[in-house]
Parts: sequence; structure tokens; C-alpha cells
Amino acid sequence: DLLPRGTDGELVRQWLLQLAHAHSLNVIDVHLVSSRTGDGVETAVRAILGHRKGRDVFVLGAANVGKSLFVQAFLRTMAERDPIGVGMAQRYQPLASATPGTTLGIIALDVFSGGSRLHDTPGVHLHHRVSARLPPDDIKAVA
Repeated sequence: DLLPRGTDGELVRQWLLQLAHAHSLNVIDVHLVSSRTGDGVETAVRAILGHRKGRDVFVLGAANVGKSLFVQAFLRTMAERDPIGVGMAQRYQPLASATPGTTLGIIALDVFSGGSRLHDTPGVHLHHRVSARLPPDDIKAVA
């Protein structure tokens, strides 16, 4: 939803992987998703479940890109396959706001069997974005 129409998603995915590896980050995979339309969510859930191997999963990204909404879509998709996910999807309702900083701390969710967790994280504030420079009332006015 944040990429301009006509953007080649595969090129964006490859660029993100190259950037992560260039900064010595151990990124296993990248999936472009739309939490609003659901595009790519099922594929991302399958990949996360396949790659996680008992490890915790962290949803990371810039402020106001839809991380909490992705977590909610993830939980809804998991609820279709796993009873643990049903209860968590019903209990965890992320706040969505035009104001950056809605998620104030890391929220650990027990959604996997075996003790590992899914973590919803606060957004990284990018100082070159307009939303980082405007007061909250002005952000609401332009959102």
C-alpha cells in the first residue's frame, strides 16, 4: 500500500535483502504484504512458520507502515490453521493511528507452540519523513 503503482515488488525485495546483508543483518527472507488488502499475507505466514524453527519472530519497520496491522492479519491467518491463533487473534487488537508512535514498546505474543513468540515492535522513526517533523495535530490533519 505504500509503494507507488507499477513498482516491481521483486526488485524491492532483492534490494532489501542486499541492503540487510550489506549491514551484516541475518535476514532470512523478505515479503512485501498489504495488511489492508491481505495481498501476500498468507505467503508471509507460511514462510515465517517454515523458517522460524522455534525462534522468536520480530515484525520490524519504519513508523506508520502497518506493522501492527500486519500482526493482526498474521493472527487472523494463523487462526484459520491453529487453535492458539484463534484466541490470540480475538484478544490482540492493535491500535492504528495516523500519529507515529502508537506502539510504545515491544509486545510479545504467545502464538506459537514451543515457547517462541511473535513480537510487534514500535516503528523506527525516519527523520527525513514529513511525519517526523510535524506535531500530532498536523499529522491528523494531513492523514
